[in-house]
Amino acid sequence: MVGTTGAGWGRAYASRHRLAGAEADLRTAVSAYREAAHDEVSPALDRLSSAQGWLALAAGAGDWPGALDAVATAVDLLPRSVWRGLDRTGRERTLRADAATLGADAIAVALRAGRPELAVDLAERGRAVQWSQLLDVRSDLARLHAVAPHLADRLTDVAALLSINERPTWSGAP
Repeated sequence: MVGTTGAGWGRAYASRHRLAGAEADLRTAVSAYREAAHDEVSPALDRLSSAQGWLALAAGAGDWPGALDAVATAVDLLPRSVWRGLDRTGRERTLRADAATLGADAIAVALRAGRPELAVDLAERGRAVQWSQLLDVRSDLARLHAVAPHLADRLTDVAALLSINERPTWSGAP
């Protein structure tokens, strides 16, 4: 199970756990989400979503060390989920939806896990991503466009292509 497939299995087993209450389903769901969150081939946003699913299940079960691993993974994935090559609207949506809650989640989980020093570290790393994005907005393409509009347009086109092609399309064939 990797990437999106692993996240799908995680959702399926989490639903089954909610309906039937079987601990084996919970363990399988957590494992599937964890594996999907660590899948280096999958898109960062999918991995971030998997880390958040893992976090929700681990915290819901009172597994604070597991929840701490999950929130740390999510915080680590945040910069890749909002990198400059993605469109601005998508970055802002991710920052509003994920970065804002991850900082608070990181603090709560680290404190529950008995690791207050990590609470501050994880929250600051999440906040650093937000500040970095805010500062990047100031270095927009306006100055480049004033000097070399064709280069600014080309850079915008390349960024759009990178955003579209974030999902791997490799078929396995050489």
